[in-house]
Formats: sequence, structure tokens, C-alpha cells
Amino acid sequence: MTEAQAQPHRVLLVDDEEVFADTTSRMLDKHGYEVETAHDASEARELLDRHDFDCVISDVRMPGNTRFEFIENLAGSDDAPPLVVITAHPSVDTALKSLDLRISSYLVKPVEIDDLLERVEQAIREERVRRAADSALVALGAEPAAQTTSPARLDPRTEERLASLSPREGEVLRHLLEGYRVGTIARKLFISPHTVRNHLKKIFAKLEVRSQTELMEKLKP
Repeated sequence: MTEAQAQPHRVLLVDDEEVFADTTSRMLDKHGYEVETAHDASEARELLDRHDFDCVISDVRMPGNTRFEFIENLAGSDDAPPLVVITAHPSVDTALKSLDLRISSYLVKPVEIDDLLERVEQAIREERVRRAADSALVALGAEPAAQTTSPARLDPRTEERLASLSPREGEVLRHLLEGYRVGTIARKLFISPHTVRNHLKKIFAKLEVRSQTELMEKLKP
């Protein structure tokens, strides 16, 4: 039994192409997700205000997102669900913007359902890790992101290792777990990418991991 089947996650699918939205909604439902659909940004915002979602899948070209504003606002909110962007009209501009935003995945239509499922599951896993990191950073006295759910608990040994991080290393880790790249982290912290990489090396060493993938597994609740 998959995680989605054991504990159904709520997904908001935002796309103005009704055929795609209906087909994708049925496929997600078949794989154990509870799905709500919206056909424009305004409808999506209303649903987000009324309900909690574990992930949002959003199209790019649709009413209310003509300047990428819906996606930018959603990705810029600390308490928003993780976001998977999907589009039939990829562009260099939107792809580059996505690199600087807290977007889990940027997919181009047509998308295989297995690939979409994998990206949604990845986004939900990353959000759990982010909440877990918040729990540890709170213990360190760092400021967590605003959130509507309680932080998950980490095992004592992992919390002890996180407690050994310096305040700057904690900031770098926090941005990394939010999905930001090295260059973006550097700009946010007003340091060089080289300095960010040096901090990451120290973080990996203190947490006894060799890669970001191992880091995500280490922090998984």
C-alpha cells in the first residue's frame, strides 16, 4: 500500500484546460489522492482560503496568472502548500523565475501520470522535511517559517546534530530545505555562492551525510 493510499493527501489542481483538469483529477483520485480543481487563479485562491491542501499543481497560462503573479505569490508564502508547476507553453522567462521561487517541480505538458505522481509525492515529502527542520530550528532559537501545522518531531540524535550548527549554517539549511538554489541562497544572505557551498560542506559533515538526498532522508520524520 502506498503512502497516498494509507493516508490520502489533498491536492489542488489549477488548470483552465477542462479536459486536462478532468483527466488528471481522475488519475490522481485513482491513485489515492483527494483532489479539488480550479480553472483560474481566483477560484484557486478561494479554495486555498477555505481548505488545507498538501500540494498544489498549477498551470502557468490561465486567467489570473498572466504575469506569473498567482504562482509568485503562492510560492512566496511561507505557509502555502508545496507547488508543482505544469505548462504546455514553457519559456525561458518562467523557467528562470521558477529557479528563484520555492517551487518543487517545473513540468512541461504532456506529462506522464507516473512522472506527475512522483513529483507530487516528492513535493509532499519535502514539505514534511521543512516542518521537521522548523522543529529543530525552533530548538536552536532560529525563527521558523510561519506555518499552519505543528512541526514534526525529529529523533534526538538528529536534533543534537542540528544543535551543533552555527546560526549562519542554520540559515543556509533553512533556505536549502525551502527549495532555494545556491545562487538564490547567496543573494538572500548577501554572501557569495562559494561561501554558501562552504557552509553546506560543514552542514553535511556535522549531519554525517554526503549529499542533499541523504540530508533529506536524515531529516525525514
